[in-house]
Amino acid sequence: MVAVAAVLPEYGVLPEYSALPGSTMLPGNAVLPGRAVPKPPQQARKHYARRAVVVPASLADLHGPVDGLIELPQRLFWSAAEHMFDLSVADRLLEMYEAVFDAARTEADLTEYLNRETLARVWPELALAPRIRRAWETAHPQLSRAELATTAPAVPAA
Repeated sequence: MVAVAAVLPEYGVLPEYSALPGSTMLPGNAVLPGRAVPKPPQQARKHYARRAVVVPASLADLHGPVDGLIELPQRLFWSAAEHMFDLSVADRLLEMYEAVFDAARTEADLTEYLNRETLARVWPELALAPRIRRAWETAHPQLSRAELATTAPAVPAA
């Protein structure tokens, strides 16, 4: 048997794990020579906050679906086994839009899954990170809460 213990200044001593010689059964947080050491949570959050927010040049480019069952690719929604969203259910529509805003890396991710009219309708209801909401409202002032409050109906209840 081979015992492996990792000592990281940020985390202290990690528990020992045993494996048969030649086995690769190690914990996911084991530190092996030549492998990267995981960042402490504070550093990971700082990196995440610096990630660029993708905003399309024009809201008219958003030509995504308005109804039906939509399956998001894993790169946009990885936190659950079920990647299907029924856009006729208000909560699922909001969840899909929030996932796309959070995970989009290219303008194509936005234009394929977001729809201009639907976005205008649900914008006030979306639970977005402040940096995402700020970036979008700066680029597209028509999305501001004050302007939408008088022009867009509320999201229908599911």
